[in-house]
Amino acid sequence: MKTVHLVLMVLLTACVGDTGSRVESTVPPASSPTTTIAPLPAAPDPIEIQGCGSAQTRPWSLLCRAHQLVTEHYVDVPEPASLAAAATAGVRLARPESAAANEPADRGTGVCVIPDSAYILLCEAIAERVLDGVGIERLVEAAVQGLFRFGLDPFSAYLAPDYAERIDALGSGQVAGLGMIVGAQDEAGHPCGPISELCTLRVLAVFDFTPSAREGVLVGDVITAIDATPTAGLAETEAVAALHSDAGTPTVITLTRSTGSVDKTLVHEDIPLAAVEYGMITDAIGYLRINDFSQEAAQAVGQVLSLPEMQSAGGLVLDLRDNPGGLVMSARAVASQFLREGLVGTEETRSGIVELPVIGGGLAPENMAVVTIVNGGTASAAEIVAAALQGQGRAQIVGVRTFGKNLVQEVFAAPGGGEYRITVARWTGPGGVDVGTGGLIPDVIVDDAAPGDDPALDLALALLGG
Repeated sequence: MKTVHLVLMVLLTACVGDTGSRVESTVPPASSPTTTIAPLPAAPDPIEIQGCGSAQTRPWSLLCRAHQLVTEHYVDVPEPASLAAAATAGVRLARPESAAANEPADRGTGVCVIPDSAYILLCEAIAERVLDGVGIERLVEAAVQGLFRFGLDPFSAYLAPDYAERIDALGSGQVAGLGMIVGAQDEAGHPCGPISELCTLRVLAVFDFTPSAREGVLVGDVITAIDATPTAGLAETEAVAALHSDAGTPTVITLTRSTGSVDKTLVHEDIPLAAVEYGMITDAIGYLRINDFSQEAAQAVGQVLSLPEMQSAGGLVLDLRDNPGGLVMSARAVASQFLREGLVGTEETRSGIVELPVIGGGLAPENMAVVTIVNGGTASAAEIVAAALQGQGRAQIVGVRTFGKNLVQEVFAAPGGGEYRITVARWTGPGGVDVGTGGLIPDVIVDDAAPGDDPALDLALALLGG
């Protein structure tokens, strides 16, 4: 197979995708008055509660901005009480040992800044944890993490600066990888979060000739710890970030499988992965594999479909297996290469329904038969394309049920260099197809390939007459 030389060096994950650009935002003054509540039994001083309109510095601005952005942009109108309860849960679960190492002298100032009166109990929880030796900065960050983990969907997340830097570098192809796709799933295989006993971080795919493959990581393995830190309690995006590092850096992952628990030491390395791979399987049948839905991938698909051999092909295998998604605009552009009219899908936002019409000028010949291959690693933007082609009757789908991500995130800058990833929309395919209820169901179910075998590809060729 040939490859278009648009290289992305990544550890793929189903949760990194469908994001907008990084957005700066300011917090408007709040009307909450300054009040005082009685001290807790062991607290040396009363707690002064201030609203976000007061002069604020980090870490309180981290909480104020999170509340404001979620209130303004989250796809569902959130209840302040629910957000406050989630933030309080995050504080109560904060790990004192990690905080004590970073902030041994920070015992608090007696001031608690909150964005809404519903957060008053959060101040009491923070005061209690300060007495446990946990620093204020760590506790406010834990409150923000709790707000996202327990108050929103599995794909919304706050990423601390280090994690945000790793995830951003992942998207730009600047980080070495381990060669696997991971995702948080429940026992039924549905996306979930945060990670727990009932929502585990599973290995969804392992790429050949990569550190994961060489060390014997298997599809279906559950990652319970990363460098001795339990994954329980983490958002999926945080776990993905923890699995990334520079080339040559070792990472120890603890895996649980049917035979027991095992540790694997994986050394990160640069893994070149072309955005698009293509070739001719026979004189009349082409092959096009899309590995992500970046802007570069959409451009590459157009370049491939314009080639003379593709223009004359009577059939095409479109391989979307293990594609974790990417940009909605890229998915729309790729689907439009095969469609002539109608909708690629729709998005439901706080402002209403937004239609995604087909973009004219698609390059795939109308007489080109298409069979699309999907699997459990086909997610988000990749599911948009598969659902659009299936829904309009443009392609038959073969393989196994897809991942099931129908949510779109936008990225907002957080104080101190971190970022908030907030779900701003839900998408549906033509005819209202909703993959969030269990993934996209193929027209023909074909089990994943065994080593050295590819029954899904064989079936796709048979359907195309190859």
